[in-house]
Amino acid sequence: MGGSIEQSRLLMVAQALETAIREVNISEGIVAGAIKTDSGTVNGNCGGSYSYTISYDDVTGAFNGTFNFSSYCNDGSTISGSVSASGQINLNTRVIMQFNMSTTSLIFTSGNDSFTISGSFNIIINGSTATVTMNILLKDNATGKIYWLQNHTLTITRAATYVDGQISGRYYHPDYGYITISTTTPFRINNGSKWPFQGVLIVAGMAGSASGNTSARLTVLSATQYQVVADTDGDGAFDDYDSGPKNWSSL
Repeated sequence: MGGSIEQSRLLMVAQALETAIREVNISEGIVAGAIKTDSGTVNGNCGGSYSYTISYDDVTGAFNGTFNFSSYCNDGSTISGSVSASGQINLNTRVIMQFNMSTTSLIFTSGNDSFTISGSFNIIINGSTATVTMNILLKDNATGKIYWLQNHTLTITRAATYVDGQISGRYYHPDYGYITISTTTPFRINNGSKWPFQGVLIVAGMAGSASGNTSARLTVLSATQYQVVADTDGDGAFDDYDSGPKNWSSL
């Protein structure tokens, strides 16, 4: 996994989970003031499905339950495994507006990438925007290496033909230590695409020889290319490294 480049794949994880939660539509109970149970199955837009069983309070909207993903596919990304969940239902619209989940073995696959997720997600949905906060470990199933996302937040805003993603938080790499991540311009990804066509991401690391934090900036050039420049001595200038245009497809 490639540090700042990997954030686009993490955006796909969050987007797939957020889409799954939006598909749940709770049946309205007949008798108010009681704990009710609801269950169902939701098909993915490119195959697979997930099933859910939840119990909820028809007065407060609080719920808990389980979600079982069976090769649930959303825009080319696939999820398998089970999660326990709790949260809040909007009793007027009968949809989930807050979702807390924990898992020990959720499998996420996209293209040639496959990794196992353990930890917790918090998803808050407000209209077309969802905020996903993750404290998770990701095991790369090809290399066995484990990566840690601490208080890693993705804000996803959906439009008719694209999705905007803003990122912040701390990312721990097993070989290189940690970096702090933030987007100064949101990643924008066309529906059904793997890579963004615009966006700027800043990563900051340890102090350099000039006493400031070392950092790098990834700029999306197009849906096919990106560029990375770096400040490796901590003097505040991104003039120590320039990758030039690079192809997303080479990752």
